Formats: sequence, C-alpha cells, structure tokens
Amino acid sequence: MLHRTRALLTRQQTMLANALRAHLAEFGIVVAQGIRHVRALIERVFGEGAGTIDLPVLAGLPERFPKLKVLWIESGLAWVPFMMQRLDHEFVMRQSDAPLLKKLPSDYMREMFYTSQPIEITDPGILEGTFRAINAETQLLYSSDWPHWDFDTPGRIAGIPFLSETARRNILGETANRIFNLEPERTPDLKGFRSLAARAAKG
Repeated sequence: MLHRTRALLTRQQTMLANALRAHLAEFGIVVAQGIRHVRALIERVFGEGAGTIDLPVLAGLPERFPKLKVLWIESGLAWVPFMMQRLDHEFVMRQSDAPLLKKLPSDYMREMFYTSQPIEITDPGILEGTFRAINAETQLLYSSDWPHWDFDTPGRIAGIPFLSETARRNILGETANRIFNLEPERTPDLKGFRSLAARAAKG
C-alpha cells in the first residue's frame, strides 16, 4: 500500500513539473528536465530580495498577470533603488532579452509592494530617496518582525520626518487593508507613536 501511494505521488509530481516546464517554454523560459531544476527555478523566483526580483520582472510576469499583487517581505529596502537602476540600464541596452516588457523594469517594481522590516534608516537622505523610488506612500507596508532583536516599533515609521500624515497612515495599516481587503478596526494614533519614538531617541 505504501509503495503504491509513493509511486502515485511521484507520478503526480512529475506530471506537474512537466506541465510547468511546458507552460514556461511557451514564454521562452526553458527549464531543464528533472524536478530539481524546477525547484531551483521556483526558489529563484520566490526567494528573497535582490537576488530574485530580476527573474519575475524580466520574464514578463507583471505583463502576463497584470492583476497579480507581489509583496516582498523582510528583504529590507536599500537594495531596491539600486536594482531598479541596474535593470533599467540592462533593459535599455538589450531589450531583446526581455521581449514581454512594455515599460522599464523599475516601473513594474514601483507597482509591487514592500515591507518596512528591516528598515535601513542610518542616512535619512538615502532613506527619503528610497521611499520616493518605491512610491512608499502607496506601496510600503509596516512590519515589526517582533520579537527578533532588530524589530521595528510603529514609532520608527511615525517618526520619519519627511513622510506626510497620509503616507504614515497608509504605511501603518491602510495599504495592508487595501491589499488584503481588510476592515480597519480603528485609526492608528500617530501622535502617540511619534511621542514614543521621540522618547526612545532621547534614551
């Protein structure tokens, strides 16, 4: 019985992998035969951060699935403007490598969503440029990562001086409500968050 069940699962796994390979081949993405190659592709596409965002963008994922919402979690933010500029540069030089794209890679990345943790805030000027690059007011979601040692309190967002009141509210909850179709229970008390942030800064 156990042997037959294992054989069935193996056949289903192989059928699924072959179907995925055939679908990707229609879009010019060739994956070698074997489940390990499919797993490697999935890990690259859905892994974390700068080492993986290039493939879904350049492969035309946003054009093929325009209603798909992509959210990058716990990857930090400092790498995003660099990757935007790098991909734009390569795309302008060799557009034939990404034939499905109808605009610059950075334009697609600005339509994706990002979480704030861990937020690199040592240089406010660079942070402001990063927020502008990713359209943080509508695309950034607050995350705390508590109870890890580098967790961020809501005061980290509420205390950023260049953010508007609308941007703070969006980042601290309204954008998440919109993405996940949630009903907010109450509006965050941003004055209280900023007061806590100020006291923490004074030590």
